[in-house]
Amino acid sequence: HDAFGTPHRMRLSLGPTDVQEYMLALTSEVLERFKPSILLIESLKRRSMAVPPKNRAQMTARCQALLTVCFNPGSVQIANDAGMDAEAFRTEVVDWLRPRLARRATPEDELPADDEWMVSAFDGRLKQYLDAQRRSTTDLWLRVADLIHQSGAKIHTPLATETSALRDDVDPAVNAQIDRALAGGQL
Repeated sequence: HDAFGTPHRMRLSLGPTDVQEYMLALTSEVLERFKPSILLIESLKRRSMAVPPKNRAQMTARCQALLTVCFNPGSVQIANDAGMDAEAFRTEVVDWLRPRLARRATPEDELPADDEWMVSAFDGRLKQYLDAQRRSTTDLWLRVADLIHQSGAKIHTPLATETSALRDDVDPAVNAQIDRALAGGQL
């Protein structure tokens, strides 16, 4: 779900416990049924937002970044459990987004959604929320990696970085479990 409550299409939120259990079960089934020697982990992360092909105005980078943040009830609970009032934060994000999505972008709106902004936005609450999601997603990623390694298979995937973690919720701690880092980018 985005901040407005609209479910993300074509991807699962990794926050809910039942989705995490599904990912673990699916991984186990693939390992048992197909006995692969190599796996590429590419779906265990928050994905960037696909801009609709027909749009009347260009969406700014900051709006796009905020619309990718997952506010699924499971994700909100993860942030609440980390000591944050996630619903109040979600409302603040909506209040920030609504006028910027309804108007033509100003020069201020066009500023980048760079690391500095991601860390400082909403007086650091965006980073606090993302850090809670990162811990959860990284934990799931590591549990999946453990299943893969227990089967004898290897993991080939791009490395995670601090920069990529701000956008996909996968901590560089996963790099220790990657058997072959793929060239051409980050997770």
